[in-house]
This record gives sequence, C-alpha cells and structure tokens, in this order.
Amino acid sequence: MKDKKLLELVRKASKQNKDAFNELCNLKAREVIYLCVVEMGNQHDGEDAAQEVFIRMQKSISSLQAPEAFNVWLNRLVHNTCVNMKRDTMKHKSSIPFETFEDAEWQDDSLFSLPQAFMEDAEKRALVAEAVEALPEKYRRCVVLHYYQSLNYEQVAEVLGITTDAVNNNLRMARKYLKIELEERMRDPMPAAWAALPLVASGPVLALSLQESAVASISSEMIAGCLAAAGVPAVAAGQAAAGKSAMQTVLKVLAPVVATG
Repeated sequence: MKDKKLLELVRKASKQNKDAFNELCNLKAREVIYLCVVEMGNQHDGEDAAQEVFIRMQKSISSLQAPEAFNVWLNRLVHNTCVNMKRDTMKHKSSIPFETFEDAEWQDDSLFSLPQAFMEDAEKRALVAEAVEALPEKYRRCVVLHYYQSLNYEQVAEVLGITTDAVNNNLRMARKYLKIELEERMRDPMPAAWAALPLVASGPVLALSLQESAVASISSEMIAGCLAAAGVPAVAAGQAAAGKSAMQTVLKVLAPVVATG
C-alpha cells in the first residue's frame, strides 16, 4: 500500500478509532459498491452486499494484523460477502456460458492490444467496461481485481482462493473474449483487422475504462445510502476526492502509453 494517508487511516481504524474508520469507509466507498454491483450483477443486490461489507469491516478490522495488507483484506471481504449472499439467494447466473468460447482454438494472446481509439474516446472505453461486466463470473472477477483494483496475480489468487496459474488462465481467456466482443461491436465503424490500426497496450485502457465506469455508475446518493445503512456518516467531499484521485492515478499511468503496433 503506497498511500501513506490511507495506511495511517487503516492503522487508526484497526485500533477502534471511529473517526478514522468513518473516513476510511468514505474513501473506499465507491470502490466497494462498484465491486459489489459488478459481482452481484445488479445494483439492488450490489448495494445490499456493500452495506454488509461495511458492517463486517467495522466488526473485523481490529483483527487486521498488517495494515499494509488492507487492500487484499478488503477485496477478500467483498468477495466472500458477495459469494455468501449469492449462495443464500441463488439468484446469480453468469451472463455468458463458458462453453461459448472456452473450448475454441486460440492463437497466442500475449501481445493483445487495443486500437488507439479506445484510449482517446470515452464512448469506446464505455464499451470496454460493458464487455468486462458481461464476462463469465470467474473471468470478470480476475479482470476487475487485477485492472480496477491493481492487485497482482498472487494477490488476486489470495482474494479468490485459487492458484496463480488459474488467475493467469482466467485473465488470458478474458482477454480473448474481450477481443472478440469488441471487434464485433466495432465492426461497422472500424475494420475488424486491428493489425492495420495504431494499437496501444490493453492494460491501462482496461483500468481507465473500469475507473470511469465506477465514477459514472456509483452516485453520491448510492454511496450515502449504503454508508448510512451501515451506520457510517457520509462525507460528500471525501467521496468526490476519492473518485478524482482514482481517476488521476489511472490517467498518469495511461499518459505515457505509446503505440505498440
């Protein structure tokens, strides 16, 4: 965890400092709600899950031994909460069956890139976010944790309780599906033969697309409602600052990206 302010908040919150805990929840609220909505598949269940996450945070943060591990700990809490809620309600179904593309013959995707238009055009980045949200569950989870939450393969594996090889395979399959889906969506306005186009690395585009989706889809009202239901006072300024900070971080990463093809 590189953010010194966040690390200090975690340390204070783990020692039952209520003000620090409230501020910590406000800083992480948009992330938590977005992750829950994506995981649960709809806004209503996502908000219910987020409320439960904040309640569980308050009950268990004192057990966090290493503040530096907070991001992994929080993501595991989100994941476990959503898994338990879906198991209880039996409402969730994957948007796309695995067999539609999992057994197909694929070429190596190690150099998978995106047309530069996806870096420059917000509408095209929105298509990327929509395609991610339509992925089968096991692929979507890995994509969101790796690109939106910036967790490495080992951390993603720890959150999900799977091996790093499984994470690698899930991300590989996710990228293959995304390429097919985006090529299909862009067939009319853009040639499908991407090799003839200026290309950029896919990672920063995926990260920015998901950050923008979170900012656009998770309103201040949703944040305030989820926090209030968990007994946490919402601070509008803190929410706005958190969203702005996240966007600025991704934009800094994206800025130096150069064409790869």
